[in-house]
Amino acid sequence: MAVKQEEFDTSTDEAASESRWKRLLAQREIQLLLVLVVFTILVRLGGAPGFLGPTHFPIFLSQVAPDMLVVIPMAMLLIGGMFDLSVTGIANLSVVLVGWTFSRLLGTMDDTLLILLVVAIGLTAGLIVGVINGFAVTRLRMNPLMTTLATWWMAQGAATGVAGGESRHNFVGSFRDIARFQPLRDLGETFPFLQEMRISTLPMPVFYAAVVIFLGWLVLNRTRFGWHIFAAGSDRQGAALNGVNVNRVTLIGFVATGMAAAMCGIVWASRLTSAPPNTLGGLELRVIAAAVIGGAALTGGEGSVLGAVLGLFFMHMIRSATIQLGLPVYWEFFVLGAVLFTAVAFDAWSKRQGATD
Repeated sequence: MAVKQEEFDTSTDEAASESRWKRLLAQREIQLLLVLVVFTILVRLGGAPGFLGPTHFPIFLSQVAPDMLVVIPMAMLLIGGMFDLSVTGIANLSVVLVGWTFSRLLGTMDDTLLILLVVAIGLTAGLIVGVINGFAVTRLRMNPLMTTLATWWMAQGAATGVAGGESRHNFVGSFRDIARFQPLRDLGETFPFLQEMRISTLPMPVFYAAVVIFLGWLVLNRTRFGWHIFAAGSDRQGAALNGVNVNRVTLIGFVATGMAAAMCGIVWASRLTSAPPNTLGGLELRVIAAAVIGGAALTGGEGSVLGAVLGLFFMHMIRSATIQLGLPVYWEFFVLGAVLFTAVAFDAWSKRQGATD
């Protein structure tokens, strides 16, 4: 009898262990992480042995970081049941306002004060458009698709008008430090081991992105407001009946996304040392697609910060791989489209399976 009991306990433990593995592998983040690993191996074997290696990885992070500033609040907005197409217009408007103000006021005040002023102007533009979007959707009951499409075009038109067809230049070195992590670079001169670890050579936007990722994860997973975001996206009316201020959740989401897009524009302006009005074309599609690939549902109520991060990583990995492998640019768009299509199809299949179980 004791032997049978022991066999029963063993089989129970094995079943529990198998169930845990199944639950783990069912998570979108784990699935995507495995895909990234396999993709990296295939690219390296396919003719790019340095892909995401010690030399390439810091460059890759610098390419991803500006978009990462936007994809986190966009993912949270999607989880809350909304989305924002205006981020490209906001980012380009921020780029132009920063460049126009900087070129006009350069030499009239201290460089540090000027930098603070132009950053404040750029962020204010994002704040204003975010408030307009949030107010229109929550108070005027306007459709978020058409609302943010309209504000996108308005912001882009304003950017082109302010620029007047010109790109502003003459950004001083202190402004470019927005895009370069000068404090760590200075530390690297004092402590050589930092140089060896390559920490001091990472651009500033990587650290901005790290802060945004941490704050997004903290809000979404460790605060009551994060629960409100999921509740609003899952069942807006039900959440309201349970005391969730869904309009407040939506307004904050649009404001956060608008200001993040503005910060993305500021970073690009400091990196390029110029301010063309069409710097960030396609930003809205990149961040929305990345969040969806990472598990965010367009209908709301699903998604995660880690999934959005991995989704954006995958999109940029595809772009980088096509360059390193010397493939025509159309392959990048084809593969990105195929990945997005597969992610949406897999999500729909998973929901059907869950409904039948």
